[in-house]
Amino acid sequence: AERRAGFLLDRQRPIERADSSRFAFVPYDNHAQLTVLGGGWNDWSDGRERVGSALLLQQLLRLGWGHRAALTDAIDGYHRFVTDHLVADDGTVWDDRSHQPSVRLYNFPWFARFLLDAGNLDLAHRVMTRFYALGGEHFLAFELGTVIADLTAELKAAGRHADADHLDSRLLDQAQTFLSYGTRLPAHEVNY
Repeated sequence: AERRAGFLLDRQRPIERADSSRFAFVPYDNHAQLTVLGGGWNDWSDGRERVGSALLLQQLLRLGWGHRAALTDAIDGYHRFVTDHLVADDGTVWDDRSHQPSVRLYNFPWFARFLLDAGNLDLAHRVMTRFYALGGEHFLAFELGTVIADLTAELKAAGRHADADHLDSRLLDQAQTFLSYGTRLPAHEVNY
């Protein structure tokens, strides 16, 4: 895990960029030994699933693994990149910093997790509220239950019981919706 973090920090950041996007994580072409700043596949962006890199660094920091100062700098920089370029004030999570016209609900819980663990409770809450406003109740997303549970616990600790209850209610409604589907799951980007 520490070697992977070193690889991420050394090879998967576009340090040539001038603004906070220099703290993004981008794909890396092992054959060419170059970062990939774009491509024919949407997952080759500086958004989308690249948030997993930041989540890994947060986990290492939590466990006390790796170089604390380097991890903290990378996470703080990535947080700036996310708030400057990927997550709108209303909680919309963009696919990349160019703000393509479509959004991918798949990534909302991951970005909420990153923001929550980075101490940005308000924006994490807006991300999950926006997830449901965009139809999240019909979408199967990774780690949704644990993100909502941790987010609502933090909201309650901050005295925001109505916000916490609203998200809990949305998650329970979503669970009932999926139970009602039975084996007839709605169309989804992943073929369940």
